[in-house]
Amino acid sequence: MSKSADPAFLTQLRARMKALDESFHCLYRAYYGRREVEGKVPDFDTLRSAAEEFIRANYDYQKARYGRIVLRLSVSKLIR
Repeated sequence: MSKSADPAFLTQLRARMKALDESFHCLYRAYYGRREVEGKVPDFDTLRSAAEEFIRANYDYQKARYGRIVLRLSVSKLIR
């Protein structure tokens, strides 16, 4: 754990990351199942932006927790 990592701040970052992960997976299932989410079927750009947002949140958490990015994620692997 990083020396400056505040447990409350880490909890907040982790909660944001988990919420974005759930949102991404909901859009993922809707995109490939052609189901509506919030009144419309998500397109590829929406899915891609959700994946990018999740990756940014994940990187913020890793930087706060470990002081660096330990595990690299990519949009293409998340969307597969």
